[in-house]
Amino acid sequence: MYSPLSRIMLKIGEKITAANRLGRTGSSGRCAGPHLHREIRRDDKTVNPLAFFRAGRRISQHP
Repeated sequence: MYSPLSRIMLKIGEKITAANRLGRTGSSGRCAGPHLHREIRRDDKTVNPLAFFRAGRRISQHP
């Protein structure tokens, strides 16, 4: 789930890479400006994103 977005640029089930644009940020309520909330879901259950962030760091450190 990506919220608040002004536009979602993905289709359900689409495979993505680090280079993909997921959407365009938007704003809602009383916020200071455009922003994005991230949520990772697998089989309709929320997944802790920490493992994904750690994997991303390890991948980015390889030449």
